[in-house]
Amino acid sequence: MLFKGTGKISSNPTVAPPAIAFFQRQLKMLDVMHRQLVTNKKIRPHQEHQAGGTVTASLL
Repeated sequence: MLFKGTGKISSNPTVAPPAIAFFQRQLKMLDVMHRQLVTNKKIRPHQEHQAGGTVTASLL
């Protein structure tokens, strides 16, 4: 699928294109799941966590 954009990504989630809103929701879900795993000690926290890095960095 091709998305034609205006070159601007709105910071307002209600105006964001469906695809962007969808990925933002997915990222939030991953973030929550990841935090639960860390608090349950199922995965060992990486250096990124202590440095306050993003979840995506440790997932890649």
